[in-house]
Amino acid sequence: ASLSARGQAVRGQALAEGARPLSWAGLCASLGAAVSISRATTRRAGGDYPGMKVAELRELCQLRSLPVTGLKAELVARLEEAEVGTSGGGEKNKERKVALKAEEKPKKEAEEQPKKEAKTTTSTTPRKPVQKVLQPVMADEDQGRTLIPDPHEGKPEVIVDEDGRNRYLCLDGAYRRGDPDVIGLKNDNFAEWLREWVVAARTGQLEGVEITKTFLPHDTAAPGNPTGQEERAGKPMKSTEVLTKLPPGDDELPRWAYNPK
Repeated sequence: ASLSARGQAVRGQALAEGARPLSWAGLCASLGAAVSISRATTRRAGGDYPGMKVAELRELCQLRSLPVTGLKAELVARLEEAEVGTSGGGEKNKERKVALKAEEKPKKEAEEQPKKEAKTTTSTTPRKPVQKVLQPVMADEDQGRTLIPDPHEGKPEVIVDEDGRNRYLCLDGAYRRGDPDVIGLKNDNFAEWLREWVVAARTGQLEGVEITKTFLPHDTAAPGNPTGQEERAGKPMKSTEVLTKLPPGDDELPRWAYNPK
C-alpha cells in the first residue's frame, strides 16, 4: 500500500476508536518511524549487524534505548548483548563478538606500534652534551675605571747580588735568594723563613729535595728544620734601592736598570 493509503487507514482507525485525530505531519512521522522500525527489525532478524551501516546501527540502538556513541564494533556488540537478553542466540552472539575482537586487535596493534617505536628511539638515543660558550662580561661598576698600574712593571725578574747569588723579585718589591735553610730556628724568624721558602718553591729550587722543609722550634730534631743561624738570607735588597728607572722605550713601557755596588 502507498504511504497515503496507510495514512488514511491509520487516521480512520484513530477516529473510530475515539482518539484525537493526528495531523498529517504527525501521521507522516509515525509512518516513517514504523517503516524504519520495520527495516531495522527485518535486518536484526536476519542477524546481519556487522553488515549494516553505522547510521542504521545507531538507529537500532536509539530505538532500543541504548547508547548511540562509539565505533561500529561497539554498536554491534551493544545490540548483540541486548539481543541475548531477549532471545536464546547466546552462542552465536559470542562467536560474533570473538570475531569482531579478532578484527579490531590487529588494527589497535598497528596503531600502537609506531608509538612504541618512537618511545624506544627517544629513550635509547644518547643525548649530545650541550656546550656553552662563556663570554667575558664586564660588570657595570667596572666600566670606565682605570686599572691600577703594576709598580714593578719593567723591573728585571732576576739579578745577581754581590755574593754571586741569584735574587728573585717578590711582590713586595724586594729581591730574595730563596734560601730558607740559612734562617735560624727561632719563632721571630718564621716570617722571613716562610718568604725564603716561597721563593724557593716558586723558582723550582725545592724540586728533587727528598726531605720536606719544616720550621718546628718545638721539635729541633726534625730533619726538615733549617740549620742556619741567620735572621735573613743575605743583605736586604729593595728594588727601589738597587734599580734605576730609565725613560720609557718606543713601546712606552717602563724600563729599569740594575746598578750593582
